[in-house]
Amino acid sequence: MPKPRRGAALAPEGVVVVPHPLRVRPMGSLLFADDQRSLREEPGALGALALLPDEVLMQILSSGGARELACCACTSRAMRVLALSEDLWKACCLEEELAPGEWLRYDPGGWRCTYRRRRGLPAAPAASLGATHYYYSDVLYAPWHCGTAAIPPRWSRFENVPRVAASGLSVEEFAARFEAPGQPVILTGLASGWPPAAQ
Repeated sequence: MPKPRRGAALAPEGVVVVPHPLRVRPMGSLLFADDQRSLREEPGALGALALLPDEVLMQILSSGGARELACCACTSRAMRVLALSEDLWKACCLEEELAPGEWLRYDPGGWRCTYRRRRGLPAAPAASLGATHYYYSDVLYAPWHCGTAAIPPRWSRFENVPRVAASGLSVEEFAARFEAPGQPVILTGLASGWPPAAQ
């Protein structure tokens, strides 16, 4: 299991929980907070947009591009949290057309850094808000947590999903054995003839 970083905590099941860099926490944490006020509720944080739930705000932000996200991130601390969401920057990277033979190389700094590097822009400063209230949102916290939580090795010790070589399985057999009964399966060897898999 990876070593917890500074500020990380262990959940009861042994999952390493790393604090969100923009101070986002799940909504349930608000019940146990000393100061039960979210960054979202600060006066003027989102203006008239505060009437909209985070799901709708994320939909609105996803309709723009990287330039619009960067502009929105400059308007307020609450909007910065929304506009710097990894999911939005991932979409910006994946929507751009790659040149023939070009590979999309993910930057360890995140999707925003990946976008900036592809555009030849200088490295983005680390996203932070300074000392302020937390932003409580399951919409923002859940995907980040799922992407960063370190799963304890003991959870995956047992192999309980069958592995079947794709070369020895017909479409009809797959449908009868796995699709119809809803049985999970790992198909192996599907990419063995695909040129990028050899690189």
